[in-house]
Amino acid sequence: MNFPQTRVLFVRLQQAARLAAAPTCTLNLSASAEPRPQRLTLTHQPHLLTVTFMTVPSLTLAQINQMTASDFSQAFGRVFEHSGWIAERAFTARPFATVDDLHGAMRSAVLAASEAEQLALLRAHPALAGREAQSGTLTAESAGEQAGAGLNALSSAEMARIGQLNAAYATRFGHPFIIAVRLNNKKTIFSEFERRLAQDAATEQRACLDQVFLITSLRLRDLVAESAASA
Repeated sequence: MNFPQTRVLFVRLQQAARLAAAPTCTLNLSASAEPRPQRLTLTHQPHLLTVTFMTVPSLTLAQINQMTASDFSQAFGRVFEHSGWIAERAFTARPFATVDDLHGAMRSAVLAASEAEQLALLRAHPALAGREAQSGTLTAESAGEQAGAGLNALSSAEMARIGQLNAAYATRFGHPFIIAVRLNNKKTIFSEFERRLAQDAATEQRACLDQVFLITSLRLRDLVAESAASA
């Protein structure tokens, strides 16, 4: 089976004057142009155009409840960053009546995991505007999320500051700073980064897990249409 995924394309332009006057525009592509309906968002700053393709949710709960373990892992193994084991463990909780039930099963799998597994989950996340972002090796999901918050177009001063924060945070806590960037902007991200650096390790690990659950709840809603499951 083929499942919808987010794809992000960054196109650098030599002349910003060729861009549309409005800073952001949204287009809807017909199903004939893509295998599934797509939502296309264009966002630009001087000399940079960000094109984000986001699939419209098309999986239904009825379809999910009929999946094999392999299909379920293929569909949802990327929801938690580089941690396909979570979808594998959540599969046994079927059937799911709502998207919240589906996410709840995944959340329960994380909370029931060992401390080492939880730490590995946190460490699987990329630093914000860090090495993976600069080398173009972010997952499509993370790339779209960071771009949406403007982290792909930081000034030189902002890049220097976030680099310092990333390094200080990793040294203090042993894993990257995690925040649901889709629910934040550059200002609130920097503010939370600095505030949370002062927390103790146990409090911060709980905060990161809470943010992981917010991130993955949003990702699930990108994939699954909220409708009643078949009895």
